[in-house]
Amino acid sequence: MSLLRFIPTSFHSVKDGNWDYEPYVGHQVKGKTIGIVGYGRLGKIMKRLFDGWEVDILVTDPYARITDASGVSLDELLDKSDIVFLHTHVTDETRGMVDDEFLSQMKQGSYLVNTARGELVDEDAIIRSIEQGHLKGYGTDVIKDEFGDIQNSKLVEFSINPNNNVVITPHIGGMTIEGQTKAYHWAVDKFEDIK
Repeated sequence: MSLLRFIPTSFHSVKDGNWDYEPYVGHQVKGKTIGIVGYGRLGKIMKRLFDGWEVDILVTDPYARITDASGVSLDELLDKSDIVFLHTHVTDETRGMVDDEFLSQMKQGSYLVNTARGELVDEDAIIRSIEQGHLKGYGTDVIKDEFGDIQNSKLVEFSINPNNNVVITPHIGGMTIEGQTKAYHWAVDKFEDIK
């Protein structure tokens, strides 16, 4: 939603003393095609979250059994999706999968959201695609070297310019009081099972 509605950019504009909505006219989710790459636990949750939004959903995962019409090839998903969500594990097969070729197959003016792992993405390719006007925006909760020196991250530096429409959060997807409490109790229960 932040990408499609330019929420961070417009918020910065207001903090700078402006009150002009025209540069920030965005898009609705309704009527869009949502592509989900990876159909494990989180991919399935993402699909359920979009129930009732009046969107078309496409899913791809070579290792999952997808029994409805939403299951398509990666090529078809990239070609038809307005917004692509990454929900895959990092493996030798997926590391760096989002490269120049992947992005060029995506629909012109589409958005990419990565809440999986930074290693899935060639961040230089993301920057090039946005600069060339092919990718409309990139939202991520992860970066390639998130435990390294983020001061030297080209993607973080690129995101500073709000006109680039890059939204980065510091891996906070599961960081809620409720989520962490549940994870703590799960870990305690597992430890007790092992003993």
